Amino acid sequence: MGRVNGIFLHCLPQNPKRIFFYITPIRTESLAMDGVLGLPVYEANQCNKIIGLPGITGVKLYMIAVSVVDRVGGGMDMRLGGDRLIHCTWDVEFF
Repeated sequence: MGRVNGIFLHCLPQNPKRIFFYITPIRTESLAMDGVLGLPVYEANQCNKIIGLPGITGVKLYMIAVSVVDRVGGGMDMRLGGDRLIHCTWDVEFF
């Protein structure tokens, strides 16, 4: 799993064009489960990678970047943006 940061094309004369993805990998083990939604929370790695087209699969993953903030008196708040991700495992349809 990974977050796509960019896509680029590499082309040399007399050679076919090749597509590469610049990604931030996401750790495959879940950190926790969101208490309200019951969805797994993952964390992005600190290093970026470049992968070629054969390394891409067709599985659609829907993830929302969040940051976790401790509440005064206990509990946690999740805010949009950050290096943790909530993985939406439900079917997401856009109309």
